[in-house]
Amino acid sequence: LTRRFQSSTASGSIRLGVPENFIGDRLPQLLGRFARQYPAVRLEVSVSVCLDLRVKVDVGELDLAVAITGSDDVDGTVLRQTQFVWAAAETFKKPQNSSLPFAFSPPPCALRAIGVDALTASGIDWHVAFTSANQHGLKSAVQAGLAVSIFAQEEIEPWMVVLDGKDGLPPLP
Repeated sequence: LTRRFQSSTASGSIRLGVPENFIGDRLPQLLGRFARQYPAVRLEVSVSVCLDLRVKVDVGELDLAVAITGSDDVDGTVLRQTQFVWAAAETFKKPQNSSLPFAFSPPPCALRAIGVDALTASGIDWHVAFTSANQHGLKSAVQAGLAVSIFAQEEIEPWMVVLDGKDGLPPLP
């Protein structure tokens, strides 16, 4: 945001899109810093899923957005890199003689696409057991032991365990 307004008059408005999982601790700090640095700029923030945000930028509904992309995506500026992991509650028990349950956001969602692609390529027997458009809902399903989901490594809670190849799950980007 800062570079964009250093090259302009720093007045007017900007339409910013952020993914729901970015709201945590990072968004209030970013918005507060921006508001103090550019008090004359009207900031319009839209919270949605990453793939929706990218489309909204492409069609001109947003000026810029924070979005999750693959490491090979060259469009945009990298704000941070992360490792995605499969996570479950410490109390999660893999169902016997049944497919593995997962919690995902509804499409379009970058993390859902990453997970579905990895699971499909691996040949694991799985199903979507829980769908939520927000991170709180996904974490609730995981914490209740209903499903496994994908999170950024830094989003792992103390009550979660990371699952990997030893648990039969494919690696994530």
